[in-house]
Amino acid sequence: MKTIKALLLTILLFWPVPGSAQDRGFDRGFISVNAVSQASGNRRVHDTLSYPPSDPTQRYRVDYETPGGPAFDVGGGMPVGRSLSLGLAVSRFGRASRTDIDSVDFFARRGTVVYLGHEQLGYHLQTSWIVRVTDRLDVAFFAGPSLFSVRRTRVTDVEITEVEPLPGDDYVPEPMVTGVSTRGVTHRLAGYNYGFDFTFRIAERVGVGILARTAQSIPLSVGGGHREVPVAGGSHVGIGMRFRF
Repeated sequence: MKTIKALLLTILLFWPVPGSAQDRGFDRGFISVNAVSQASGNRRVHDTLSYPPSDPTQRYRVDYETPGGPAFDVGGGMPVGRSLSLGLAVSRFGRASRTDIDSVDFFARRGTVVYLGHEQLGYHLQTSWIVRVTDRLDVAFFAGPSLFSVRRTRVTDVEITEVEPLPGDDYVPEPMVTGVSTRGVTHRLAGYNYGFDFTFRIAERVGVGILARTAQSIPLSVGGGHREVPVAGGSHVGIGMRFRF
């Protein structure tokens, strides 16, 4: 996110825009299709479970990683004034999320790692200021609100097996997590987006582009802090095709 902010500030302050090209403005609708890399950062959310459910002294912490990786993005917009446009972009991301299950009360107990489903669908409203730098090169600066739908698989229960110590050891039997019960949950989260897009036209109505965007939800916490809602989105960098009409 800091990198995108620095790039935006540098471009706004120092980008050399020829006056005659800028005056031409932007008077066409557009469609963009991008292959994107989403960087989510080191984000984790957690649950605390009891085993058995009737015994709150046997507690297990479930940590869910919010992953990053490849995503798909498609968007479009229409001009609403001189060098201004309104548009909507939709991004889709899906990847298995690393989930760590550890004892809260006995730190020496060995943890368990499972991989569970994690999908994000983002809707990004964008107001864009578009500058035509040359006859072939445009740069658009945009910002707006976002709405995310996050579907993930959540651990609802754990299965425990007592592991007997080796002969001669003085340790007590060690409980290990040998199975989990899960269910799908969906979160709908509000957020924001901002960034810039370069378009280089290779034909009158076709071009290639580079997208740099930060789009993420506003962090929330529910359940007295015991269960946190995941932060959706992240920094997006991608390349793709641009179509004008």
